Amino acid sequence: MGRGSVQVWIERSWPRISVVLLVGLGLIAGAVIQAHRVHDRAAHLIASGRPAQATVTGAGRYEDSLEYTIDDQVVYASVHGPWIPPPYDRGEIVTVYVSPSDPSIVATEDGATNAGIFTNTPILMAIVGGVLLVQAGLSMLSRRTLRRRTRARA
Repeated sequence: MGRGSVQVWIERSWPRISVVLLVGLGLIAGAVIQAHRVHDRAAHLIASGRPAQATVTGAGRYEDSLEYTIDDQVVYASVHGPWIPPPYDRGEIVTVYVSPSDPSIVATEDGATNAGIFTNTPILMAIVGGVLLVQAGLSMLSRRTLRRRTRARA
C-alpha cells in the first residue's frame, strides 16, 4: 500500500508536521472544552428546569427519542450525550428537566440533552484530532527513518 500524497506533503518539512500536530491537539482540547460546556448546560437545566416524566419512544444507536407532557402540551425531543449515547430502552420512563424558556429543550439526570447543535461535536472533534495526531506521528517517524537511511548510505 503506497503512501498518500497528503502524507508526503506533510513529511517534506517540520513546520508542516508541527502545524498538523498543533491542529490535532487543538481539536482534542476543543472537544474536551465543548463536552464540558454541554455538561454545564445540562447541569444548568437540571438545576433550573421543571421536572417531567418522559417515555422513551425510540432508542437509537446515537440518540433516544422522548415524549413528555408539559403545560398540557405533548412534546417530542431527541436527546444525546457528548461522548456516549443515553442508555435507555424503548418504553422506559425517565425524568427530564424542561427549560423554563423553551419546553422543547430538556436534559436528563445522566447528562443527555438536546440543548444545542454542538451537543454531538465533541466526539467528531476528538476523532479528527486523533487522526491528525496519528498522521503527524507517522510523518515524524517516516522522516526520521528516511534521514537514518540517508546517513547509513553516506
